[in-house]
Amino acid sequence: MKEGDFRSYWINTASNEVIGELIRKHSPGLKREMEELLAGRVLHKRINEDVAYQYLDGDEDSFWSLLLATGYIKADNVVKSSEYTECDISITNRETAAMFSQQILKMFRDGNSKYSMFVDAILNHQLDYIQYYLEDLTYSSVSYFDTGKLPSKRIPENFYHGLVLGLLVSLKDSYRILSNRESGAGRYDISVIPKDIIEDSEAFIMEFKIRDPKHEKSLEETAQRAMAQIREKRYGEDLINQGIRGNRIYLLGFAFEGKEVEVTGGFLV
Repeated sequence: MKEGDFRSYWINTASNEVIGELIRKHSPGLKREMEELLAGRVLHKRINEDVAYQYLDGDEDSFWSLLLATGYIKADNVVKSSEYTECDISITNRETAAMFSQQILKMFRDGNSKYSMFVDAILNHQLDYIQYYLEDLTYSSVSYFDTGKLPSKRIPENFYHGLVLGLLVSLKDSYRILSNRESGAGRYDISVIPKDIIEDSEAFIMEFKIRDPKHEKSLEETAQRAMAQIREKRYGEDLINQGIRGNRIYLLGFAFEGKEVEVTGGFLV
């Protein structure tokens, strides 16, 4: 009042660490949805009205329910049935938007050094460091529900694909980061291509595999299978057509089993 300026009161008198921790633990997809809410967009969500705290790490419906129950988001166009409740959700007001911004910025700030080291390890072909930083991240931040229960299921592979894609976003000013693009006889998972291609430009192709115990004895064997797929399906053709030499296309095969990671790499030729 003395300074003639409105300031957040509720946010400054309560701890939002629980919310921030839940945002960090959930999948990259949820974090992207949080960014959409901060941009003023409305999301349509299913709400779990029987919120149990112990399930919040893996249950996205309960996560949104917690935010709704505590006033961080508001609900419109609510539709209830005997089995579930659906509604449109949005940020309650500018004060809660400021809180979410702080939490998301803190999330990236706390992990920024590790993200930077992970990206540097990619660019410098430091396979041990790539594996170390990625495994450190999964053990400290990834929920059991994210990685899935059965290695044969497709969902865990997609999760890790999205996780690495998110870690590479800091390269977007200098590189084009492409996902699930057709090249050769199939579709590669991720490619990182310099925006300004010169004679000595280096690019990257990445493939992700979940270990199948029926066909692979170890994670290393799974990672080698990812590398073999890049070569056999000629994923490098698109990059070569853009003017990047084969001996400057670095391949990375990622293998996962729960929170365990194995990485192998090498040039296309």
